[in-house]
Amino acid sequence: MEKVKINMDADTAYQLMFTEYKDMVSVKECCEMLGCGVKKVYAMVNDGTLRSIKFKGYHITKKSVIEYLLSL
Repeated sequence: MEKVKINMDADTAYQLMFTEYKDMVSVKECCEMLGCGVKKVYAMVNDGTLRSIKFKGYHITKKSVIEYLLSL
């Protein structure tokens, strides 16, 4: 599979991507968005790749998920 680079700023991507999700997403929702497992999401939270807050579990900012995807 060929990798396709999308040239889009984060603000535009935020308005277009994942519109069905709230601004803060659960670990489970983040897994759905990224197509990866729980362990990978927790690793990305712990190493600072994804910004989150811990309140009754981790909640990850949708913007950090989009910024991560744009950085690939």
